[in-house]
Amino acid sequence: MSALRIAYIAALLVLLVLAVGSLQVTASGQDDVPVVDVLRVDGTVNPSLARYIDRGISKAERDGAVACLIELDTPGGLLSSTEDIVRRISEATVPIVVYVPKGSWAASAGAFITLSADVAAMAPRA
Repeated sequence: MSALRIAYIAALLVLLVLAVGSLQVTASGQDDVPVVDVLRVDGTVNPSLARYIDRGISKAERDGAVACLIELDTPGGLLSSTEDIVRRISEATVPIVVYVPKGSWAASAGAFITLSADVAAMAPRA
């Protein structure tokens, strides 16, 4: 992971912590170490992706993560799957961060997914 990418993610997490107000503790015995679960999306939005995101968010909720980061790269996809993903993000009990790295896309369905997040960010010239 490049230093620039780490800096962007760190900045997002600082904003997220400020927005949330307090950190939750983890269930892994390391009470002072916040956990952020990361989901990587690279491809079209379809039912399989909707299930992947649902499972990932559910895991982040179970883990007591401070956030679930979705690293997004998609040209778009199915409206029904997009609706399922947006609904799951809006119902999440953990803050959702969507990050579009440099060279990636959040076109069509990806734009709706990005807009539904609690925090949305893109790398410069993404």
